[in-house]
Amino acid sequence: MPRVVVPDVLELWAQDDQDRFSFEDSDRFEEDSLCSWSTEPESVCNNWRGWKRPAIVPNSLYTSGKKTVTESTSRLPQLCELAARCVASHIPFELVEHVYPPVPEQLQLRIAFWSFPDNEEDIRLYSCLANSSADEFQRGEHLFKSRAVKDPLQIGFHLSASVCPPASYSQRGQYNVAVAFDRRRITSCNCTCNSSAYWCSHIVAVCLHRIHQPTQVCLRAPVSESLSRLHRDQLQKFAQYLISELPQQILPTAQRILDELLSSQPSAINSVCGAPDPTAGASVNEQTSWYLDEKTLHDNIKKILIKFCVPAPIVFSDVNYLSSTAPPAATEWSNLLRPLRGREPEGMWNLLSIVREMYKRNDRNALPLLQIITEECMACEQIMVWWFNTKVALHIGVSSGGKHSSVNSNAQSSQHACASLCDEVVILWRLAALNPGLSPQERSILSCQFNEWHLKIVDKVEKSRLLHANTAHQTERITKNMATSIEVFSGFKPAISACQLDWDDYQIPGVTYQGTVSWLSQPFTCFRHSDSKNDSSINPQINPASHQLSVLASDTLAKCGFLCTVLAENPEYYHLAFKVGLFGLEMPRPPATTKPLEVKLFNQESELVNLLKRIPLGEKELTMIRERAQLLKDGNLRTRGEALLPITLASFILDALTMPGRESRCQLLSPALRLTTDEVLGFEAATAALGLKANVSEADHPLLCEGTRRQRFKGKRAYPSIPNQPSEAGAHFMFELAKNVLTKAGGNSSTSLFTQASTSQNHHGPHRALHMCAFQLGLYALGLHNCVSPNWLSRTYSSHVSWITGQAMEIGAPAISFLQDTWEGHLTPPEAVSMADRASRGCDRTMTRAAAELALSCLPHAHALNPNEIQRAILQCKEQSDRMLEQACLTVENAAKGGGVYPEVLFQVAKYWFELYIRVRFCSLYFLKKLFENNSASGMVAVVAEQAGPAPPPPMVQPQPPPPPQQAQQPPPGAPPPPQPTQFVPPPLAAVPYSLFALAPAPPHFQIRHPHQMDPHQLAAAIQTQMYHLPAPPFQYYPTPAPPPHVFSTAIQVSLKL
Repeated sequence: MPRVVVPDVLELWAQDDQDRFSFEDSDRFEEDSLCSWSTEPESVCNNWRGWKRPAIVPNSLYTSGKKTVTESTSRLPQLCELAARCVASHIPFELVEHVYPPVPEQLQLRIAFWSFPDNEEDIRLYSCLANSSADEFQRGEHLFKSRAVKDPLQIGFHLSASVCPPASYSQRGQYNVAVAFDRRRITSCNCTCNSSAYWCSHIVAVCLHRIHQPTQVCLRAPVSESLSRLHRDQLQKFAQYLISELPQQILPTAQRILDELLSSQPSAINSVCGAPDPTAGASVNEQTSWYLDEKTLHDNIKKILIKFCVPAPIVFSDVNYLSSTAPPAATEWSNLLRPLRGREPEGMWNLLSIVREMYKRNDRNALPLLQIITEECMACEQIMVWWFNTKVALHIGVSSGGKHSSVNSNAQSSQHACASLCDEVVILWRLAALNPGLSPQERSILSCQFNEWHLKIVDKVEKSRLLHANTAHQTERITKNMATSIEVFSGFKPAISACQLDWDDYQIPGVTYQGTVSWLSQPFTCFRHSDSKNDSSINPQINPASHQLSVLASDTLAKCGFLCTVLAENPEYYHLAFKVGLFGLEMPRPPATTKPLEVKLFNQESELVNLLKRIPLGEKELTMIRERAQLLKDGNLRTRGEALLPITLASFILDALTMPGRESRCQLLSPALRLTTDEVLGFEAATAALGLKANVSEADHPLLCEGTRRQRFKGKRAYPSIPNQPSEAGAHFMFELAKNVLTKAGGNSSTSLFTQASTSQNHHGPHRALHMCAFQLGLYALGLHNCVSPNWLSRTYSSHVSWITGQAMEIGAPAISFLQDTWEGHLTPPEAVSMADRASRGCDRTMTRAAAELALSCLPHAHALNPNEIQRAILQCKEQSDRMLEQACLTVENAAKGGGVYPEVLFQVAKYWFELYIRVRFCSLYFLKKLFENNSASGMVAVVAEQAGPAPPPPMVQPQPPPPPQQAQQPPPGAPPPPQPTQFVPPPLAAVPYSLFALAPAPPHFQIRHPHQMDPHQLAAAIQTQMYHLPAPPFQYYPTPAPPPHVFSTAIQVSLKL
């Protein structure tokens, strides 16, 4: 009776063509700039990358990995051909041979033909699995393309060929390849090359040749079938000719077999009917699986785990990390988030992705490979201890406030990465236990194995803790804490609970276990049974209610992500998947009680947003998004509670409602569904979300505030009613916001010390307003940093100050002017003076003026400056005007009253006073000379004298003003002209007995200044003046025309001391 064929139940995982859980070629964490020295062989360092062909492969001879003969013909395949393919996939050939009436030889050849695998992706996967990379597959692909495969011959279920690499290859010679296969799986392969891996490039080339060019392979029936057609004399000839062809290799073995056949003693060869045939495929009771090199896998996995657990030197690939360090909260956040996104060690996560792919491909090696990974992880005690401690710390409910973790960042990251790896292993075992095709006996085998592994972990952790106990009291305390931790540690409990489920209420014909066929029993034969018994349960300690809610929220988000993924596979359930995802984003929860749990919740929400972006949005979905956006805009969306802000939801709304750009991945079923008001509504909703206030203390929940900052980069407006104190984390991320704004503005944010910025971009410069905004944000971040750094006034270097200085130089005068009133509290006096000095070296007059004023504002802190900085600041003021020089000198004198100013600085100030005196004296003398030479029409000279002169002033008489021109006496007609008046020549200026200027240091209101150097109102208020009348000179006065308006438009006053 033919065997009933039941489809393999692992096909349940083969419905989706895309591996949504793939971690192949996982990228490093976005903030991880660390790397370690590697001394391992290249094959180990490749981490099983490239096991899956990229979606687009240029210059490929074939576009799909699967190719059959029927693809080259347009006619439909015959029923006989379809039957041969089905039999070749599921039924052993031995069973075909015993069918009565016998199967025709031609049909047997077609069954053997279709028994070879037709998907090159399987060849790629196992080649990568054996060699830890896809290099051998790529070499084999090149050999196949270069037509290096010669004389391919298929005898039944055995394929042989010769591979002759072309002259361009480094390896020369001929290599003989032998491949055995059965039911579309390669069961063994051998090559005469010296490669240590079984899946070498020559085997790959032969397999690809058989898949893509099957008609060029000579096909023969199995040897047993051909021998059955020979007579006795033909069989004798066959044996003798075979021995004569290869006497050295075959003759000893042939003589041994003849001795056993002719022996009178009972022997195994005489007691068994028939003989083995390597070309006839597998036997009836044999479960066929792909050839897996388990020993090599064990060795490579062990090397990777040891390398990951042993501390390694850290190399900073970015030199700027030497001068800037992230605050503790940001470092701890990165260390907790990196394992969730970075997937380290990369090789182990790639292996787990291969296990998932094997689930999809109905590959029986999925569970053996998973068992190899589990056993190697269990053998590493450090990984088990890290896993246990991390899971206990995550669920024990300890407050997340207080000091940040002082553990080395690299060790802490490795600890959480190993915990995530072990959790993924348990998830894969749970999927295996949920297989509806398992029998009760197989579920029992799985359950026993999971219990054994779980107890083994607990035993290792307990022994590790007791090793550090020095006293009996410590031992008792460790034992007591261990009892509580055992109940909290999940370990293999999820997989054990999955073994308790059955599918009795959900019968699926051909899938669920029927009691007569156990199609999946073979993979479990390698499990070792254990007689260990479970310990008695311990009463668990009750955790706080808030912690239980946080754990429940994490589980709910995980279920939302799973349901959203599954429902999104069917277009009919897009709306339901969208509602489930939106529920997860709006779900209220309290702040998590542990730091790892807070980071995990944040990562789950981010993944949920990514799932929602993959769902095409229809009219119903857009309506729901607009409703949430309006609630956000009006400030009425309070579903998340007081502590949590809907930043993630607002980000999704902004991406969904705004016009699609490069960063938005949201898709619409139809562009006509978008309204003209959507973009404005989305922007206003996102802006309103940035302004919401979270009523939570950063001291109690630092990573919650850290996550909020990372989502929106906002400062004070997010603080609770009682403002939080400035924190190092807040300062760090405000500075990161400044850099981000500068990048968006089009500025150059490169901080490399050894490379110059590219000149091929940003020809038009950054956006001026945004550039100024980034500068002010950076200055504000520096002020926050100063609040948490008590010794900031004594710093000698700061990367933040260097960045701010660079931006100020690029912006120019507006930034320097902004610093005049704001640098105190942000910059130290030497930093401000240095920035002013640097800004004054340009050719822009406006900028040099602003730089001088900035330098002047720094002089009140002269006690904190060195002599060179003070003299340079005064020189900047001197270069602008005498007025600024006078203010600078007075400011330095006032600063020196409290001490701390160098004497040489005061001496230099005195020299500046003398230079100012000399310059004002000669300017006044020159002005007096011009005054008497160019007497004005009014004849008025206002003479100003100091009120407290030692000698009384001589009497002076005010001259009478001349009559107006229209009143002048006109000469009678015909009269001779009047005689010309005698020209008046004033005496030499040196002959005037005036006691000229005597300057002395005096209060500002007695200071003598040049009229052009002071405002008239200030001059009138500062100096008390007295007017004197001078007698008119004894000569006839003739009026002169009035001077132009631009000459002496105001009254001229000259300070004189007579």
